Amino acid sequence: MTSVIRSAAFTLLAVALVTLNLAAGEIKADTILRIEKALPEAPQVKPEKPHKVLVYTNANGFVHGSIPTGAKAFELLGKKTGAFEVTKITDDPAIFDTDLAEFDAIVLMSTTGSFLRPRRHDMPKKEEMAKKTDEEKKKIDDAQKKYEADMKAYKEAEPARRKTLLNFVSSGKGLVGVHAATDAYHNDAKDWPEYADLIGGSFRGHPWGKINIKIDEPSNPINAPFEGKNFEFSDEIYQFKELPSHSREKLRVLLSVDLEKCGFAKEKDKEGNEVYKGESRKDHDYAVAWIRKYGTGRVFYTLIGHRDETYQNPLAMKYFLNGMQYALGDLKADDSPSKPAAPKAAENK
Repeated sequence: MTSVIRSAAFTLLAVALVTLNLAAGEIKADTILRIEKALPEAPQVKPEKPHKVLVYTNANGFVHGSIPTGAKAFELLGKKTGAFEVTKITDDPAIFDTDLAEFDAIVLMSTTGSFLRPRRHDMPKKEEMAKKTDEEKKKIDDAQKKYEADMKAYKEAEPARRKTLLNFVSSGKGLVGVHAATDAYHNDAKDWPEYADLIGGSFRGHPWGKINIKIDEPSNPINAPFEGKNFEFSDEIYQFKELPSHSREKLRVLLSVDLEKCGFAKEKDKEGNEVYKGESRKDHDYAVAWIRKYGTGRVFYTLIGHRDETYQNPLAMKYFLNGMQYALGDLKADDSPSKPAAPKAAENK
């Protein structure tokens, strides 16, 4: 999957901002060609109706360089297969000031941090500012004023924007979370714990880069591309906090890390137990993809998607398509929790 750019002659293609409004980033021509080559010919099931999809790209934490590539890949995936149409790509959080009724699903493309607020504007240091021309200083000052105005509007709109996203999914629509969509609102004491419940997990580091992936549900139609066989995959592999929202009692886990087949070295944890290097969970359970019902809506999440190369991988693109078709309601799959909740202890009488 590793690609090497062999010629500087490739032209940079700016992603269209007029109709799709894709925020910052340019995609190389050969990258688009590789994405197109990786696309499946048709969806696994025929769409029940035309579907419109919003791809949201705002990142207020770490900004992944693959965001424009991922957004473009989903646009091309829908266009090629006819399973859906990406009608808007935007990083403008004001989109959540609308009722979103025109969309059937939202893709959160590596949306980090407090992604419903405007992207922060970093002012240059004083010594750097002193070197700027008057025209450059004015542009920086104008950008700062705009950011401050946007933040004022955000503080007033924040509760409604959060409610809009939750209501959108719970009312019967779909949500697809790609990679860093779990690296958002993860300070549960101060941020938004309802979001971790919605997406199904909260980021806690990425110590691994290459893993062996286990097919937890070979018969689940979303997992059909893997034909029930483990496979190796290179990406930025997330681990998740041990929270009630991230549990097999809440989620239908589709894929997970097969620790025994990864070849990781072993070490001792703080309690002296032997663990695989890089582990952070006491349950040794590291999900890679899952689905869940949320109200009457559907959520699909997968941690793959950090690297541009992921969107040039035919297996990954088939999987994204199946996840999208599940979220849209076309691909029917058992989304009950993988593990029934433990019975509550009887109360003392």
